[in-house]
Amino acid sequence: MQNNYGRWLGFLMAQSWLTAGEDPAGRITTEHVRAYVAHLQLGLASVSVENNVAKLIMAAKALFPVTDWKWLRNARARLKHAAVPVRTKADRVVPSWELVQLGYDLMTRAEAMADEPAAAANLYRDGLMIALLAERPFRRRNFLMMEIGQHLTRGRGSWHINFATTDTKTHRAIDRTFPQELVPALERYLACYRPRLIAIVSAMISADHDQAKTRLWISSRGNPLSKGAFRGAINGHTDECFGHPVNPQLFRDCAVTSVAEGDPEHIRMGMHLLRHANFTTTERYYIVARNEVGQKHLQAIIDKRRRASKALVRSRKAAK
Repeated sequence: MQNNYGRWLGFLMAQSWLTAGEDPAGRITTEHVRAYVAHLQLGLASVSVENNVAKLIMAAKALFPVTDWKWLRNARARLKHAAVPVRTKADRVVPSWELVQLGYDLMTRAEAMADEPAAAANLYRDGLMIALLAERPFRRRNFLMMEIGQHLTRGRGSWHINFATTDTKTHRAIDRTFPQELVPALERYLACYRPRLIAIVSAMISADHDQAKTRLWISSRGNPLSKGAFRGAINGHTDECFGHPVNPQLFRDCAVTSVAEGDPEHIRMGMHLLRHANFTTTERYYIVARNEVGQKHLQAIIDKRRRASKALVRSRKAAK
């Protein structure tokens, strides 16, 4: 939001509309916003233009809460109604099992890099992150904040991932077992690769390095992995593997869509997988199962019933 507001101010400055001493709220006028939208449309897709205006509204409401921004919200609503995605989610979603396999492939490659210990540690970490995120699609904030002994604990013969209500976006506690098949990879990371990353002393922010002692995901500089580095790693590996990036947020869509396509009778489990309060949210935002898959399931049901009907006819004829 801060970066977006800076972009807005930069546009005003370029148009010589930024005057010292002027009321900041007064700069957000119909004329200025209309010109700003036209400027954005020269280089951005319609969805991105709408997103920029949405963030401008967020900034305006935060900075000038007593001002009525209804007209700006209405302008944004019109942009949203007219926005057409350049690529649909369905084009970018991949089955979760393929993401898990990518994670295993990266960890296998890392194990073979004996001559490059630092690069191997980074690659192994990335592989474990991808595999875990595919099976436990937590939101980015929760995934990166995991600390050993607090959010990641071992007890009753298995590893567990826990987040308190104060840690989650929906204010609902999360308690998940760590995927059993990934436990050997986790313990290998904790015993071998994470210590290599921890050993890299940051020359920039010592406080961050101290915090990294308990943080699960460590950067190549020995600090807690940042949001940008996390997204860059995930996008880079998935782009190389699938021909397009699968960003961390999209892993949630992949998980629920995989359930919708592979086990449609139990699709409501997706609501619990993503910790949504109701199924409507899951259905509206995360299920992007392709039409042909749904048609395939429908055709299978029709074929099954047709075979059963023919068998019944044959049995009746035989009885006569």
